Amino acid sequence: MKTPNSTSSNFHPFAESRTNNLGKMTAMFITDGEETNNECNVSEWWLEPEMKGPHAHQHNDKIHVMYILEGTVSFQINDKWSNAEKGTFVRIPKNTLHTFANRTKKKAGFLKIEFPSGSEKEMPSTMKWFEENEE
Repeated sequence: MKTPNSTSSNFHPFAESRTNNLGKMTAMFITDGEETNNECNVSEWWLEPEMKGPHAHQHNDKIHVMYILEGTVSFQINDKWSNAEKGTFVRIPKNTLHTFANRTKKKAGFLKIEFPSGSEKEMPSTMKWFEENEE
C-alpha cells in the first residue's frame, strides 16, 4: 500500500485487518503507521473471559484512546483499577503505568487508537511474551 502524505485520506476496509493471536486475546490492526504516516494506528482488541492481560507498562511517547465495544474491561491506570463497560471512553496519557484485563465470564472488546503509531511493530515480541506467560 502506498504511504500517504500528511494531507491524504485513506479508507481501509475492515476485511483487510491484520490479526494477531495473543493467547486469550486477539488484536486486529485495521490501519497502522505505514498507512497513516506514523500519526496513529487503529486496532480492535477482543478478550476472552477471565483473561489477565499484559503486564503493567507505560509508553513514553504514546497516547492510547479506547472505546469499549462489548462487555466490561478492567483497566489499571497507575495504581487504580476501574471497570469500563460497553460505551465507555478511556484515555491513557503518555508516561502512565497501565494494563487491562477481562475479569468477567463474558467476552469483551474495545477499539483502540494509538497516537503516534508503533505498537503494531512490537506485535512479534508481544505475541512471544504471551506464549511464554500464558497460564
